[in-house]
Amino acid sequence: MCKNDIAGKIIISCRSDYLGQEDDKYFQLGKEELEKYYIAPVNYKGADNLKSNIEKYLATRIGKGEQINYSAQDYLKQIKLLKLEKLVDTGLNFKTIMEADIFNLGSDHPTRIDIYKSYIEQYAKERLSTLSKEQQERIKSNYQDYQEEAFLQELGESIASILHITDKVRIDESSDILKYLKYNKELKLSDQAAETILGLLPLKIEKHVSEGKESLKIGFLHDTFKNYYIVEKICKQLQEGVDNNKITSPLLSSVSIVEDIALVKFFIEHIGRDELLKESLMNVIKYSKENKSPESITAAANAITILVGAKHSFSGEDLSNIAIKGANVRNGIFDHASFKGADLTEVDFTNADLNSAILSHAVMQGIKLSIHPDLLGHSSPVSSVSFSPDGKYIVSGASDKTVKLWDAKTGSCLQDLKGHSSSVWSVSFSPDGKYIVSGASDETVKLWDAKTGSCLQDLKGHSSSV
Repeated sequence: MCKNDIAGKIIISCRSDYLGQEDDKYFQLGKEELEKYYIAPVNYKGADNLKSNIEKYLATRIGKGEQINYSAQDYLKQIKLLKLEKLVDTGLNFKTIMEADIFNLGSDHPTRIDIYKSYIEQYAKERLSTLSKEQQERIKSNYQDYQEEAFLQELGESIASILHITDKVRIDESSDILKYLKYNKELKLSDQAAETILGLLPLKIEKHVSEGKESLKIGFLHDTFKNYYIVEKICKQLQEGVDNNKITSPLLSSVSIVEDIALVKFFIEHIGRDELLKESLMNVIKYSKENKSPESITAAANAITILVGAKHSFSGEDLSNIAIKGANVRNGIFDHASFKGADLTEVDFTNADLNSAILSHAVMQGIKLSIHPDLLGHSSPVSSVSFSPDGKYIVSGASDKTVKLWDAKTGSCLQDLKGHSSSVWSVSFSPDGKYIVSGASDETVKLWDAKTGSCLQDLKGHSSSV
């Protein structure tokens, strides 16, 4: 729609922290200069104007008649004491911190997980306190454990899991969740206990009526709430796996999260306080050595992506035969690690430390590298190296009496040409790349078929090293 066709006088925008002055022209309704008004927190700049934002936020709540137990100075002091300034990176996180019970978190170094957990608990308590007697009786008769923290937590985790697995942002009236909540399609949601119980979670419920029938769309107020529940669910599944001698998590195995930066960040923060999680993720990776199912590979790729993001060092690790197709291990530390026989298909190793890593017999189709791996295979010093005319192959000769042909892109050894009886001093491709010629201390020159590795000619006549 053309902005000149807009009849309104006001435009309301969320996420205004993403809009700069250069974007004003897109919102201009007339010739007059655009006037901006911010709803608290005003002029949000993260931690830079934290004190001002706290004051304005509390003033807004007091203006609504809400009871505030702490002053702006108390909040500012507590946020700094808990080192939460770094988490005040968006307006949503500011609101979450302000509405969580940060004075009773039970941790001197809370993470985003702790903040979201407290916020969601406070969110439920606040809404429970406003329920009418009729609403309370309705949910009591349908959900006996509704006041139990575990009940609401599991409900949130279930909704998040369905959205994650189906790659959707909303569930509808056909969802098994609503069946579990005893939702009756023949009645309005507002007349049922399901709406009341869903209202205790940070969800948005959209109701549409067409031809007398009500349709529903239910999703989280923000994607970060979904991420919180997903991380909590996967961590529980991994712990249950440890208790029951199982390796992986069904949710971790279901969908690749290697490019979901926001979700991976939640995991990274969780790892910082949970060493058992780190151990569980390592077990998931190693389980892919023996189990090559798509689910196992997805879980292993997710697990190594999370650990690399948490700056876990894989230096010297035995990662032979693991399968981590599509993993994102940018900037990972893998020096002296063994990837022998591993499936590294489409793995992103950009800027990873692969110094002296062993990649022999690894599957490296579609691998991304900023620095190509060392070509390891000769057992003594290499004397000569040459590229094929098309740049796709490398040939090398060494003191171990062998000539080796390598794939320049993957680093795989394609041919091991044996026949010389002493050190190989010189190697080269023919101009068309079809043949390889080598000279050695055994006073011979050999001609090889580059495709088959067969020795075609053994040229003798020299009286010293070639």
